[in-house]
Amino acid sequence: IDEFNPDAPEMFREQWRASLREQRVASSFPFIDQLLAAEDGSIWVEQFRWRRGEPRRYLVLDPDGRLAARAEMPARATPFAIRTDRIPALWRDGDDIEHVRVYPVRR
Repeated sequence: IDEFNPDAPEMFREQWRASLREQRVASSFPFIDQLLAAEDGSIWVEQFRWRRGEPRRYLVLDPDGRLAARAEMPARATPFAIRTDRIPALWRDGDDIEHVRVYPVRR
């Protein structure tokens, strides 16, 4: 709290601290955020992100369920599909305006 807004009056900072102390936190968190099926039969498992600004990280499982690769995408990109050589995605810029982007798959 002190780092994010050091100039705030102490009264407000104490209210924020009290609010944080009262928040409920789950005892466990999911391992995954989403599953994407690729056209080659692999499954892309998006790992849970603690902070939304973190890059999206995936475990890529081959059709037999074995770990084949690890992949990463920008935090503000949401993939629509996984193609053999590209990933079409919705990307949000700093003003939260949506753009369609196509990311290459590098092996």
